[in-house]
Amino acid sequence: MNPGIDSEYGDKTRPPSTDGNQTHVLIVEDNAFLALDLELVIQGQGHYVAGVAHSCERALRFIDATAIRIDVALVDVDLGGETCVNVVEALKRRGVPYTLVTALDLTDVRRLGLDGPVVQKPYRSPAIAGAIASAAAYASRPSD
Repeated sequence: MNPGIDSEYGDKTRPPSTDGNQTHVLIVEDNAFLALDLELVIQGQGHYVAGVAHSCERALRFIDATAIRIDVALVDVDLGGETCVNVVEALKRRGVPYTLVTALDLTDVRRLGLDGPVVQKPYRSPAIAGAIASAAAYASRPSD
């Protein structure tokens, strides 16, 4: 366990996958059932869940922990009444592509100043798989 990240709230991190081809995905979701569902979808697609954070504060700890490999993040916009704007900004600084997973209307998401791809809740597994594939492809493209 990583004492700086793991908590009584179920936030968790895992050792990095030994399969270098797996995409490491950070889940930022305050609903434990949805987080578990996302884990199952991600693992079912052959990806690796690098960690699960149930609050903005915990998500920021994951992102700041440079020892944790994060290739892609799935981020709920509303975490217990707190918007994830600071989480998205931290992901951008670290160069991690992300997809917002939210029940909010796209107009409301943009009004918060959040850009990037959005998967609407309730989502279907193919939408999550597509979001991860798109973000991973974006991350692996050659830089200019």
